[in-house]
This record gives sequence, C-alpha cells and structure tokens, in this order.
Amino acid sequence: MVTMKIKKLFILILSFFFLNVLSAMDTDTKIDSLKNLLKNSTGKEKINILNELITAYDTISYIKSLDYANRSLELTKKLKNKEDVANVLDRIGKIHYYLSNYDKSIDYFIEALKIREKIDNKKAIAQSYNNLGVTYLNLDKNNKALEYLQKAWDLSEELGYAELMNKLSNNLGIVYTKLANYDKSLEYYQKMLNNCIKTNNKKLQASCLNNIGIVYLYLKDYKKALEYYLNAVKMSKESNYKWNVSNCSRNIGEVYIKLHDYDNASLYLKNGLEIAEEIGSKHLIKDCYVTFSELYYAKGNYKKAYDYHKLYSEIKDSIFTEEIVENIAKMEVKFQTVKKEDEIKI
Repeated sequence: MVTMKIKKLFILILSFFFLNVLSAMDTDTKIDSLKNLLKNSTGKEKINILNELITAYDTISYIKSLDYANRSLELTKKLKNKEDVANVLDRIGKIHYYLSNYDKSIDYFIEALKIREKIDNKKAIAQSYNNLGVTYLNLDKNNKALEYLQKAWDLSEELGYAELMNKLSNNLGIVYTKLANYDKSLEYYQKMLNNCIKTNNKKLQASCLNNIGIVYLYLKDYKKALEYYLNAVKMSKESNYKWNVSNCSRNIGEVYIKLHDYDNASLYLKNGLEIAEEIGSKHLIKDCYVTFSELYYAKGNYKKAYDYHKLYSEIKDSIFTEEIVENIAKMEVKFQTVKKEDEIKI
C-alpha cells in the first residue's frame, strides 16, 4: 500500500481587477469584427482595437490576450503617453497573473506603479497597490500582501474611491480568512456582497460568493459552503467568467469529498480541470490535481492518489521555482531602492 499525506488546499479567489467580460453569445462575433477592423487601422485607432481584443480574449485564451497586449504596448510606447503605457503594463501584469507567471506579473505591476507615481495618478496608484497585494497574497506572502492592500485602502479612502474599496473589502476578507479570523472575514465579504447586489456586478458577486463558501468550508459547515459555491458557479457561467467557473467547480468537488459523494465530486473536478486546461491556468490545474488526489485517497485508490499528487507537485514546482522567488525578491528590493532615491532627490 502506498501511504501519503494529502495536503488540504482551499482556493481563494483573487480575480478582482480584470475588465468587464463580453457575453458568451457575442464574443466570437465581436472578435471577428475587431480583427477585420484591425487590418486597416493605424495609430491610436489600432491601439484601441488591440485593447478591445485583449478584453475579448480575457476569459477565452490568456495566451492570445497576452499577444495582443504586447502588440498594444509596443505601439503605445511610440506615442509616448505615460498614462496609457502604464495601463497596458498593468493589463499585461494581470494576464501573467492568470497564467501563474507571478514573477513577471509583479515585474509589470511595479513598472506600471513607477510611471503612475511619477505622473501622480493617485487612483491608478491605488489600483497598482491592490494588484501587487493580490499577487503577493496568492504567493502566501501575507504580510507583504497586507502592506500593499492597506496602502490601497488608505489611499482609496482618502480619494473616496468607492469602486476600489469594494474590491479591497474582498481582498482584505481573504487576508482575514488566511489568518483564521472568520468573523472579520465574513464582515468584509458581506460589505462587498451588498455593494455588488446594488450595482448588479455579477462577476464580483460570484467571486465574493465563492470566498464566503471558503469560510464555511473552513468552519466545516459543508451545507452552507455548497450553497454559496453553487450560486457562485451559476453566476460565473452567466457572466462567462471561465476562471471562476473552474475554481468554483473544484471547490464544489472539495465539498462533495467531505460529504463522501464521490460521483458528484469527480463530475465537478473533471469540469474544473477541463476549463483550467482550456484557458491555460497552471494555478487552477495544480489545484485540481491536488483535489483529485484527495478524492482517490478518500476512495482508497492509493495508486491514483499518488499519481495525481505527483502531477500536483510537478506543476507546483514549475510555478514556484527558487529562481522565480528570487526574481520577485530582487524586483521588490530594486523598486524600494529606486523609490527611496527619488524621495531623497525631491
């Protein structure tokens, strides 16, 4: 018999900062139309079309979205509008985040932040702080994440930036979930959920519902966790939010394992893994692998449990290599050093 310890893994949704998603029905038509317009466009018009294509591919193919984003960056730099350059850098950082290229993601976020600080765009600076906080949170660098998220909160409060404060409520809810302060976590999530219902923002609402489900999973209230997850996956499908559909499906599979309903667990896990592979998210694929390992371990199929845990370990190692961790640390030190030098000059 192969014995092994299965690591319990609960996924925290961190996808709060992407742009609005096209409806599933309109996406293909919109992309075809944009590609036709792109052929004969030049200058600023071409950049606008490229940016729309980034958005159109946002939840369909991150690789294609990244290709259009790189093309947009190249053209935007030629026009020498610093604010526009920062915005494209920021978008590329978000795409790399979803592709689990966290060192590249942080690199682009920091480059965007540098420009935004030079032109003193405070709203955009707050957004950059939020993005960096979210990425560090996903790397389990909780203190670093809290530092950036608190900066984003303080600046947003100063500016009266309600939209970002709404998203930050969710992000701070995640921090408190990780710190096992579940009452505080639910307090932040409920604030966000109320605002999402008021503004009819289904994408953010789906993320929030999923995160509330995670809290109840930690509290071992599986019935409530399942209720929130099922609502989250339904809302994610309605908004064509594939990343969240995959993540919620995996979480539902986790609950069904706890309830010993292995058929339903397998069904949702398969769906989650298929979508994760379709959109190319190594992070989601990794989480599906480890949950499949839990499933087969619970069923007593130790060989399959071991095989999936091995797949999980391999993809995890490819995401969190020592080189990547070192690169992230170097970028942070470099950014802080340059910032201090600038402050001394002023």
